[in-house]
Amino acid sequence: MEVYLIGDGILDNYFWLENKDKDLKKELTLLNYVAHNYAIEEMKVSDVINGVVPDKKHQNARSYKYPITKNNKLFCLEELERKTNATDSSFVPLYGNFMTFSEKKNVNDMVVISIGGNDIGNNFSNIFMGITYFMNAIITPEFIKGYETIIETCKRHCKKVMLVSIYLPYLGPGSSYGNYGCFAKSIMDIWHNFLHKMAKKYDIPVLDLDRTLNTSDRSHYGTNDTRTSNVSSKCVAECINHIHTHYNGHKIYYAPNCNYTKIVTES
Repeated sequence: MEVYLIGDGILDNYFWLENKDKDLKKELTLLNYVAHNYAIEEMKVSDVINGVVPDKKHQNARSYKYPITKNNKLFCLEELERKTNATDSSFVPLYGNFMTFSEKKNVNDMVVISIGGNDIGNNFSNIFMGITYFMNAIITPEFIKGYETIIETCKRHCKKVMLVSIYLPYLGPGSSYGNYGCFAKSIMDIWHNFLHKMAKKYDIPVLDLDRTLNTSDRSHYGTNDTRTSNVSSKCVAECINHIHTHYNGHKIYYAPNCNYTKIVTES
């Protein structure tokens, strides 16, 4: 079973962990997956499509290398295609029937997509123009087209594809994002409306981290108030495993208070 991580720092979380030996890729490996991490901290939707150069500090901190190719960039969709051999249309016999090599190879593989948080964060100065204006300036027709391109590409290469939602930063005592709280619910409502429509359109599941991490529990956050910790990273891995095992099209999953032994499933 192979899992391909595509997107941002929710999946490329090595840099922010206290125990850097157990990033999300390692947690998935411990669950018997072969994990390929094509995510990059600070990646945006356009970066997934056009490629991006990983920041030096993240390159230097990671215990394994980013698969950088031309122009010092990581092209994660190209890496996914290369690794899955999804363009190989040669036919092989299988129990008297014919199936393409890629269909046979990728039936149990899954792509995990987490993208969008940096598009919101990089435009946060526009929040004072009003939340509706702020979110409309992010979720543009071009942004939606890009998101659809990512999902459609991943679905061509793997039978299973899932989305991961963004989540709120730590908002408890000592939070460096305390002023964010007054905007948070409205932003999340608009974002989740967009994300869940996208998931329904493509009949794929969503891991809702907004209802998984507890914004008052500092242990759920890493060395930065906006990044996952070893506690929440393990929870994310367990949730990915659960979704992979019970894969059944569009459903919403979350593990309240990062308790992955009590994962909730909603239609």
